[in-house]
Amino acid sequence: MGCTEDEDQHGPTSARGVSTAMSSMIDRIRQRRLINRQTRAIDRAWHSAPSRAMRDEIAIFAQRKTF
Repeated sequence: MGCTEDEDQHGPTSARGVSTAMSSMIDRIRQRRLINRQTRAIDRAWHSAPSRAMRDEIAIFAQRKTF
């Protein structure tokens, strides 16, 4: 009835669909880890800045960051 062999054996989700979903989940985890790493780096820079002006510059940079 128009179903592929994978759908007949495994239901509506084929092995390729599971692989795609897993890849998407892994990509989201990696992206989240990268965002957290960058946030920690900005936080460290802000706390170690020698002057108020430097902290202000870091704060402006942090507000403009795009993920």
